[in-house]
Amino acid sequence: MARTLEQIHADLEKVETSLGSPPANPTVAKRLTDLETTTGNLGTSVGNLRSQIDTLSNDLRSQISSLRTRVDKLEEDVKPIRPLALGVAATAAILTASLTLVKFDIQLIKVDLTLWKKIDEKHPLYRKLADGIKNPITKILDKINQERVDERKKKADEAKIKKDLEERTSLRRLLDPVYYQKTHVDGLHKGIRRARDEADKANNAIDKLKQDLRDAGKAGAPKQPPQGGKKGDTTKKQVTDLRASVTSLSKALAGI
Repeated sequence: MARTLEQIHADLEKVETSLGSPPANPTVAKRLTDLETTTGNLGTSVGNLRSQIDTLSNDLRSQISSLRTRVDKLEEDVKPIRPLALGVAATAAILTASLTLVKFDIQLIKVDLTLWKKIDEKHPLYRKLADGIKNPITKILDKINQERVDERKKKADEAKIKKDLEERTSLRRLLDPVYYQKTHVDGLHKGIRRARDEADKANNAIDKLKQDLRDAGKAGAPKQPPQGGKKGDTTKKQVTDLRASVTSLSKALAGI
């Protein structure tokens, strides 16, 4: 069963009390060997974690790049359609106003015809006036009917364009919250970079601790501690730094 950092720290405390001649003390030598093995396993685990972070980071960047390309293409498809839809809407409004005026004129003509019917239809003057009025009215009605056909066609075209725009807008709204929030994507990248940095710090602390443990176990190693502090102060500080690096790495991973 792998040792925890707290167990390693406790072992180092015991080493501090019994560290007089490391090569001649089998208990101390065994403790140092076990501690080196444990830190080596921890270094391997951190290395594997860094590899997994790199793989996930590359996959995430690839997916985001692909989605951005799709959204940009969709935006290019919508650009030529939007001005056309706005132009059709404005034209339809003008035609509607014109048609209203024409309908008003037709109502006036119908009133005039009703008045003419009250006159004797056999009267020559009536026939002349009626024929003179009938032909222009027929032309006007034909023109109005044609305008109605054209208006229905334009409305159908406008409805189709509007539907296409709504479909594209709906798709864009679905994509925006997921892939177009730059702050969210930047936050993921920042968290990944921070996790990498903390993994590097943990690896460096592990390498330094392993080297010091090897030096302490070699024959003829200096018995005096480095300048400043008691024996074991340097090792204890390295273990403390290692614990802090691993804690920072865990926090960085939790923030992704």
